[in-house]
Amino acid sequence: SSTVQNILMRFALHNSLNIVFPSQGHYLGKESPYTRKLISDTKWAEANFSYDIFALHTIWNQDEVEKTLGAGATYITILRDPVELFQSLWYYIDLKSFYKSDLETFAHAPKEGLLSERKSNRLGRNQMLWDNGMTSQEMDDPAAVARKIKEIENNFHLIMISDRFDESLILLKDLLCWDFQDILSLRLNVQKSSKKAALSREGRDALAEYLSADYKLYNHFQRIFQQKIDKFGQQRMKNELKILKEQEERIKAECKLKEVASKEVAKERQTWGKDMIGYAGNNDNPICRYLVMSELSFVDHLRKLQLKRALATLGRTNNKVHARRSTRRQQKSMRNSVKTKTNNSDKTGREKPLSTDRKFARKPRHNRNDENDLPNKEKHERSRSKSANKGRKSRKKMAKKQRQGRNLLKVDRKSRAKERKKRQIAG
Repeated sequence: SSTVQNILMRFALHNSLNIVFPSQGHYLGKESPYTRKLISDTKWAEANFSYDIFALHTIWNQDEVEKTLGAGATYITILRDPVELFQSLWYYIDLKSFYKSDLETFAHAPKEGLLSERKSNRLGRNQMLWDNGMTSQEMDDPAAVARKIKEIENNFHLIMISDRFDESLILLKDLLCWDFQDILSLRLNVQKSSKKAALSREGRDALAEYLSADYKLYNHFQRIFQQKIDKFGQQRMKNELKILKEQEERIKAECKLKEVASKEVAKERQTWGKDMIGYAGNNDNPICRYLVMSELSFVDHLRKLQLKRALATLGRTNNKVHARRSTRRQQKSMRNSVKTKTNNSDKTGREKPLSTDRKFARKPRHNRNDENDLPNKEKHERSRSKSANKGRKSRKKMAKKQRQGRNLLKVDRKSRAKERKKRQIAG
């Protein structure tokens, strides 16, 4: 699935298509099904982008994805042999540490207690049905499994099969009307074969029973896949597989690619996980670069490009809003200017000597030497005389109070002199 994702993201890159991305990370729902709210905080949602591709890890929700992509989308997915998928998962996410058991022992052990749980509440038994939106309880109901399989058959246009990957790519090319250049790929996110967990034939049979619901899904779509091959034409398929092989060998030679340990390659090519395969080679050619870029690096790269497009769209929108507001302000300013000119005109139609600029709209200071503006001068003289009268009145009041104070002092002195004379006579 990582390889198919790389094909879809390269197509998006070359054609400037919008991908359903969260604001960060590479999951669109880890423990619960996808909803459009998961992308509501993004700049591309704010810019009201329409979306062309949905290709990230998710728990499938057909209704919500249809709302996001709109009508007319083509739906594809890929399935893998359930035991091989579980073996890969066992080592990739270190289920050995979680279940505290090796794979062979786990395969034969009763699935009780810890062995019945999912790692991180999302990884473990019947992973393909889980990713298609089924709960652990529903997986034990044969009728529910049958309904889910029928639902997937009705919703998806192509179910690719990992074990027949090249044939799946040819059917994908035919379905989407693509060229061979569009489906060129290398195996990505792949572990070294020597590092995969060992499993006996008996252990494999025990795991197959444990993963029986996923096998119902897988076997059903294997039969449909074969029907599509027959309809496409065996000879035609053989011819196109030959062309695809030649194209892949050519691009490997041009890019000088060779398989090495993932930790030995450039950071943007490094794959998360233990003992993963990477590709060393030419990084100058853009085709070569994106062909082997890791999932996390590619998602981050495309998200940055999509963010630039969203910000540019928001900038243009804001400029249009600003321009509309500016036009409205200008129109309002012109109306106010007309009103000001009308209000500033006298009965004869002559404009009064007032500024029409709102910023400097104040009455001009009076010129005392202007003999022509007699009414204003008279007003000024009246205000001066009123001020002078008020000053005179206040001075008169002060003088009166001072006289009253002096009179009181004279009375007091006379009374004290009389008292002294009485005391002298009495003595």
